[in-house]
Amino acid sequence: MVEYATTALKALNWHGMFNTDWICDDAGLPHLIDINGRLSGAVAVPYEAGIDLPWLWYQVSAGLTPDTGMQEQSDVNVRWLLGDGIALVEHLLTGKFRQALGVQSHEVVPG
Repeated sequence: MVEYATTALKALNWHGMFNTDWICDDAGLPHLIDINGRLSGAVAVPYEAGIDLPWLWYQVSAGLTPDTGMQEQSDVNVRWLLGDGIALVEHLLTGKFRQALGVQSHEVVPG
């Protein structure tokens, strides 16, 4: 994917943050279907894990030295409930009931 995205962005002479969506054909070849010159809604995932991408990009674009002192946290769990709901509906509509069972929130086990 990195190679495909790099090729697409070089063709556009793009330098900066971006968000892309791809779809794979039956042979597994990815095709670019959407590109946006912005961060995706998933930017909350690295942020919750200690990496502030918008702040880093601001520093780079302002000609500042990026803050390399951020400490990532590997024990952070983040869920996108809307995405889980979308996946659940898609699995149910396509008859993939076993996969639908895997789309669930983490269980909290009492102390």
